[in-house]
Amino acid sequence: MDLLGLLAIADHVIALQAQSEAVLCPCGSSDEALTRKAEGLAEEYYALWSRSLSFAPHAGPGSLERMLSALVERHYQLLQVTLRLGLPASQTARSDQRLAELRSAAAELRPLRDELNLWILARTPAG
Repeated sequence: MDLLGLLAIADHVIALQAQSEAVLCPCGSSDEALTRKAEGLAEEYYALWSRSLSFAPHAGPGSLERMLSALVERHYQLLQVTLRLGLPASQTARSDQRLAELRSAAAELRPLRDELNLWILARTPAG
C-alpha cells in the first residue's frame, strides 16, 4: 500500500510540472495571481514531500523511496527560492537556471516513477 501511495505522489508531481514551469518562466509581470499560484504550488509540493517521507519512514538513503522524496523536495525548494527572490518579470540567467533545474528534477522523476511502478507490478500477485 505504501508503494501505491508513493506512485500516486510521483504521478501528482508529474501532473504539476506544466503549472510549475509556467510560474518559473519569465512572464513579463509580477501579477499577484501568479504569485498566489506559485505559493499554492509550493505548498502542494511541501505536502507531497511530507507525505512521501511518511510512506516509508524506515527507507534507507539511496532507496527508491528516498530518491522520490528528494526529487519532490527539489521541486518544493525551487519554487520557494523563486518566491523569496521574486517571480521573474523577464528572462535572466537565474530564471533560466531555475527552470532547467525544475526540468532536470522532472526528467529524473519519470524513470524513477516507472521503476516504482515495475516494482509494484512485480509484487502484485497475478489475478
